[in-house]
Formats: sequence, C-alpha cells, structure tokens
Amino acid sequence: AKIAGATSASLNLAALDASTVVGKRLFCEVTDGNGLYTTSLWSAATGIVNIACGTSGDATTGCAWTIDHAGAFVVAPLAGSLGTLGALAWNAVPWSPYAQQIVSATVRPGVAAGGSVQSMFSGCTKLESANLAGLSTPKAADMMAMFSGCSSLKQVAGVSGLAASKAEQMFQGC
Repeated sequence: AKIAGATSASLNLAALDASTVVGKRLFCEVTDGNGLYTTSLWSAATGIVNIACGTSGDATTGCAWTIDHAGAFVVAPLAGSLGTLGALAWNAVPWSPYAQQIVSATVRPGVAAGGSVQSMFSGCTKLESANLAGLSTPKAADMMAMFSGCSSLKQVAGVSGLAASKAEQMFQGC
C-alpha cells in the first residue's frame, strides 16, 4: 500500500490473490514527496508478514513507526537523524489499533517528543520490554498513562533522561 499523507497502513493477506504477489514484495510506503520511509509488510520469498507501519508528526520532520511480524515496535526519525513525534494522547496514538500485538518497543536515537507522549504504549497488554534511550523529552509536558495497562511489562530501559511535568498513572495496571 502506498499512502500519501497517511498515518498508518496494514495489510489484509486474505484479500490478496496469491497469483498477483508470488515472488514480489509488498511495501508500506509513507511519503509526501520529500521524505520516504519504507518497510516491507510482506515478502513472498520469506513469507514474513509485518503487522503495520505509519508516521507520527510532520510529513518531513516527523517519525516513522513499524510493528514487525514478531510484535517488535520501532519508531525512528522519518528522514535524517532527527524527527519529532506528533503530540500523543489517549485518543491520538497512531499505532493504538495494534497495541495488543506489540511485544517489545524501541525508540531509536533522534526521536523527540512533540509536547505529549501520553498513552504512548497504553493498552499494550503483551508489551514485555521497552527501550526509550532514543527518546528526547525536553518539550514533553505530559507522560501520563504512558504504559497504562501494560500488564506484561517487565523492563523499561533508557528512562533516566526522561522529563515531563505530568507523569501520573504512568505505570498504572502494570
């Protein structure tokens, strides 16, 4: 699926005609013409199916995210070495439809919070580990409920540099 200005994409393999995709790769491309983040959603050669991918923030200076076939969530700068997430809130987390499929989370270096990371991983009931070492939070005013409901969470790395004025219920239900 090629999506201009989209925030997420997923693939319904059941709807595909196998004769049209044999030997080919399907990609999730999120672009505005200036920046491009591409991740393979499915490869006929390997049979690997990734769950979803998309963007958060501005189309050129934002971040791209993907959830691979094993449930590994990764967010990274969309273009270059710096990217800013869009403001996240309980009803505005682009990967939330896939929350229950996320097992691990990694924030790559150069990702900046864009005002709020509220509910960033809320409802990720299978999330066991998160590495936030790449997340810069000087502009983050709100980390409320960031891991709320993450009942399988065992480890969070890279939190020593995080700063926000609101962090209530950050680990509620963990």
